[in-house]
Amino acid sequence: MFKFFLKKISKTILDRQDRFNINLFCSINNNYNKLILCDIGGAGGLQPRWKFIEKKIKIIFFEPDHRSSIELKKRGYQVIEKGLWSETARKKFYLTKKTQTSSMYKPNRSYLDLFPNASRFDIVNTVDIDVEPMDDFIYKLDQPHFIKLDVQGAELEVLKGSKQTLKKVLGLEVEVNFKDMYENIPLAHDIEKFLINEGFFLNDYLNFIRWERDLHRSFGEITHGDALFLKTPEKIFEISQDLANPLSLFENYIKILFIYNKLDLIKKLSEKISDEYNQLLNLNLIISSLEKKHKRLFFVNRLVNYYTRHLVSKNNLFNHWNI
Repeated sequence: MFKFFLKKISKTILDRQDRFNINLFCSINNNYNKLILCDIGGAGGLQPRWKFIEKKIKIIFFEPDHRSSIELKKRGYQVIEKGLWSETARKKFYLTKKTQTSSMYKPNRSYLDLFPNASRFDIVNTVDIDVEPMDDFIYKLDQPHFIKLDVQGAELEVLKGSKQTLKKVLGLEVEVNFKDMYENIPLAHDIEKFLINEGFFLNDYLNFIRWERDLHRSFGEITHGDALFLKTPEKIFEISQDLANPLSLFENYIKILFIYNKLDLIKKLSEKISDEYNQLLNLNLIISSLEKKHKRLFFVNRLVNYYTRHLVSKNNLFNHWNI
């Protein structure tokens, strides 16, 4: 009974918080120019960070696995059953026991079998699919403002075929690999190097996935994670100088920063743009709301990080944080 009431109270609080954040999101220029999110490799559906505003943005999924695309279509999403690559070709696609681990690359059994539940990477079928660069395909769709990319090791190949598209993209969330989970895949540093050359910077690692040799409890060695790449506020302002009306650019950049709680970057852009744009984008309220949120989170994060690190290192880490 206690768990039931606790769950109900938690849901009420979270629903109220979502409504508040939706209203804030829509207050950014009254959501006049809808943000376009392109989700490449969308097996499993929309991420929670985007889920609460899914009706306020335009979402396009790319998902070549028919099993996953059917599920996405059932939920009412626009789905392109297409594989993306650096060139037009016909490629083998390895369908695995767990749909989310299917890939253009063959699972690396010598590494995967070191860990439990490796059977989810078992190949159940191999199909040949047509792939093409996103640059050749995007003209049939709307230019995305943000790309979420999770294609099990093929991220760099997709990005290589998206150079023209990336010129107008404001940010990306990319799954990056630190270990060879699939055979001969590019690793995190390869992704970072490519995107730096395309005008983005690595802003954050949003999470790290850790595997243990006996159980999966989020400890152990880092295998992969999600990285956030953005164009800088300075770059956005530079681009705006060549636009007759840069409001749409500012609007969707701020929306992305709001979703990812990048208060410092919002402040920096706010300093560069006119008071009129600040008012239209509702930046005073956006900034004050995020500042309150950051203050609440700072103490909790500091406490959790301290005790987590202390349990591992048994050292006093307060001095380390002051470096």
